[in-house]
Amino acid sequence: MSHWEQLPLKMKTVWRLSAIGSAIAWLVILAILFVCHTIWHWPLWIMAVILGLGVIEVIVELVIIPYRYRFWRYHIADKAVEIERGFFFSQTDRHSNQPNSKCHARSWPVTAMAAIKGRQH
Repeated sequence: MSHWEQLPLKMKTVWRLSAIGSAIAWLVILAILFVCHTIWHWPLWIMAVILGLGVIEVIVELVIIPYRYRFWRYHIADKAVEIERGFFFSQTDRHSNQPNSKCHARSWPVTAMAAIKGRQH
């Protein structure tokens, strides 16, 4: 059986910063709506609804931080990193830590033109 590790405590800080980023995004949306209200006289209830949704979303994001920290774990295996999350709806994600050596970068227009020129000769 594999050994699962608890996420580092710094993840709580990352999730808090993410909530702050969400709050800033909601404030930008509110500022845009305020400009629309000022210029085109949009109703204020639109701003009130967006403000309510933004406050609820940021509060939920902050409140679930302890839950996320408690029920997110990881395991580093030889060929993959596994992340397990959730309690009620548990989910495990596997991410390969092996390099993908079969990936080829192609520039479509250049290769297409080369193919066309090759057929003409």
